[in-house]
Amino acid sequence: MKNIVLIGMPGSGKTTLGKMLALRLGADFYDADDVLEAREPYTIKEFFAQGEDVFREAEQRTAEYLAQKNGCVIAAGGGVVKRDGSMQAYQKTSCIVFIDRPPEDIVSDVEIKTRPLLAAGTQRVFELYNERLALYKKYAAYTVQNVNGVEAALQQLLQIAGEMKK
Repeated sequence: MKNIVLIGMPGSGKTTLGKMLALRLGADFYDADDVLEAREPYTIKEFFAQGEDVFREAEQRTAEYLAQKNGCVIAAGGGVVKRDGSMQAYQKTSCIVFIDRPPEDIVSDVEIKTRPLLAAGTQRVFELYNERLALYKKYAAYTVQNVNGVEAALQQLLQIAGEMKK
């Protein structure tokens, strides 16, 4: 089975849904940010202190590593779509699903101070969403609307996983 890679904004539900989906499918789950920090010499925050490009290079190395896995569920970083090389790595071995959650929902219940690119405030969430939306849609084979709770979104993901098996 191909990997399933979840892309979307920080706070969109990628990790939560990814864990739930992997459990239901009996698949391994990887949070790309956690894998990056385990494999690289710096934390994400330390990478960002060196510049976003330095972080995106590390993120691409992580994408290339994770793309070699088979039949797993991967929650990618929110900005992974900003680097074509990262997305090309995932596209080779994975079905990419955009978890679309409205920015107003993200700011209402996500602790944005702990997210490097969102720490600038709620307006930044809306700006990032608008900047990245076209990229999320460009790379995704499917879009799941995360607006009616995680269980409803999970059902959409399970349907996609079922279609992949056909």
